[in-house]
Amino acid sequence: MASSLKNAHAQLEHQRLRHTNLALLQSYGANAWRIHNYLTEASAKDIEKALEDLRNLSTELNRDRKNFQTRIGSQLTSLETRWTELISSILQIEMANIALEVEIDRLNKKEVDLAAAL
Repeated sequence: MASSLKNAHAQLEHQRLRHTNLALLQSYGANAWRIHNYLTEASAKDIEKALEDLRNLSTELNRDRKNFQTRIGSQLTSLETRWTELISSILQIEMANIALEVEIDRLNKKEVDLAAAL
């Protein structure tokens, strides 16, 4: 019997605490959730603003990178054209040198032939 009485007192105390907690939740819970929601919304707005700032920064960085690469690409094309022209010029000079060496050999042979004929 004493055990049953103890059990009944424990259950009564448990129910009293549940009732107290429910009363506190009804009194203060709604405001706590409103405050929590307000803080969550403010935090979400801050995060969205930071995300927008990062997107803008990324867009600006990509635009600058593209402009730089376009400018450098034009310079590379110009340098490649100049390199091709110089290689062509060198080949023309080498061909002219070969032609002149052939002409010199021909003239030297002609000189030898003329000297022998005299």
